[in-house]
Amino acid sequence: MRSIRLQREHTALLLGVLVAGLLLGVWNAALFGVGRAAAGSGLHLSRYQVSGFQGPLAFLGGAAPLPPAPASAATPGAARDAHLVVGAPSLSAAAIDAILGEYGSPAQGQGAVFYQMGRKYGIDPAFALAFYVEESHCGTRGVARFTHGIGNIRWTPGFDSYEGYRAYPDYATGIEDWFKLIRELYVDGWGLQTVGQIVPRYAPPGDNNDPASYIATVEDLVAGWRGRSGT
Repeated sequence: MRSIRLQREHTALLLGVLVAGLLLGVWNAALFGVGRAAAGSGLHLSRYQVSGFQGPLAFLGGAAPLPPAPASAATPGAARDAHLVVGAPSLSAAAIDAILGEYGSPAQGQGAVFYQMGRKYGIDPAFALAFYVEESHCGTRGVARFTHGIGNIRWTPGFDSYEGYRAYPDYATGIEDWFKLIRELYVDGWGLQTVGQIVPRYAPPGDNNDPASYIATVEDLVAGWRGRSGT
């Protein structure tokens, strides 16, 4: 009898182990499936780190990665998107100077620099000019009166500083830095190519900005200037 009882106990223990193993396998499979689903959905489990982008443009760390621009925005030969910053100049150097003059800008006479930097970096200078209007009324308000900058870019090592903003020795240097920033970080680094994609990163609500208003202003200015020039 004792032998039969031990055999039954051994059988029950073995069945318990088998059932426990089966349940553990099902649980692991479920977790694996969830993990694959999360990976397939594009879920980001980490935030952008400053160390992930080297050089003087690394000052915008801490923001969660944004999706790349739609494939249609970068399709070669596609018609110009009215809000796509990447492209050939839509304003001449003379037209840019005329607009700077309308605002009484201290940067008047730099139209050729805007135009040349637009060609060099593949960014339509109409957008640089519109950002300049929105940020400082073309250098007539705020820190831009003293920095030679067109975009009120926060200071980082390697630049002179004025009240926490990058300061430049002349307008040519300040203008090029804006184009370089947009091209290398926003377009090439983050894949952002339209005003609507760039502004929430460039002027986030956390810095007391209204991105929706900012976007509308830039888009309206560019559209108006292009209309005047027949572009």
